Amino acid sequence: MSQEKRCDYNTCKEIATTKGHVWTRDKEFIEVNACDEHSKLSGFFPEPKEEDK
Repeated sequence: MSQEKRCDYNTCKEIATTKGHVWTRDKEFIEVNACDEHSKLSGFFPEPKEEDK
């Protein structure tokens, strides 16, 4: 990630290292930023890296 952002998960204060998407309770697929810990959760879908596209 080019700009330093905070993790979007609840009260997490860590620096986000991965951009991706999650499903909400309302069945919406939204974009989020996640730290290393939260990017490993089963409901997180990371965006493909530039070299993988």
